[in-house]
Amino acid sequence: MAKFSLSNALKKLTGNAKTAAADFERQAEAASKKAEKFVDEIADQAEKEFDKATKTVKAASKTAAKTTKKVVADTKKDAKVVAKKVTKVAKVAGKEAGAVAKVVAKEAGEAKAAVAKRATAAAKSVKGAVAAATVSKNSTVAELRAAAKANGIAGYSSMAKPALIKALKIK
Repeated sequence: MAKFSLSNALKKLTGNAKTAAADFERQAEAASKKAEKFVDEIADQAEKEFDKATKTVKAASKTAAKTTKKVVADTKKDAKVVAKKVTKVAKVAGKEAGAVAKVVAKEAGEAKAAVAKRATAAAKSVKGAVAAATVSKNSTVAELRAAAKANGIAGYSSMAKPALIKALKIK
């Protein structure tokens, strides 16, 4: 009988092992399904977070684009304002430079005229002195008239020799 009970014990043990294996298999399958469900939930959550992050990035990109456009527009406006101010300053400077140039040209013309007048007067004085120095009582009427003309004596052309000698103060 010992053999029979060992055989029954082995059968019972085998049956218990099969039952335990089946239970373990069911538990493993249930755990696998739970893990699969958990993985799916995490994947769904990750997908939602990714979509949310994508929307945030797109919104940030739009905001950055709008901000960039506004900064560019503001910079263009500022540049136009500066350009207008520079143009006004340049116009004023041009007008002032023109006015200064006119004043300088006028003064240069006046200085030139004054120098020419002085030079002409000096030349006449020198010419008169040379002419007066070269004439004498023995000079001809033509020489005396030339000296009188050089000295700026009025009416010299109708004067006679004695009047020319007296006007030239020849001794």
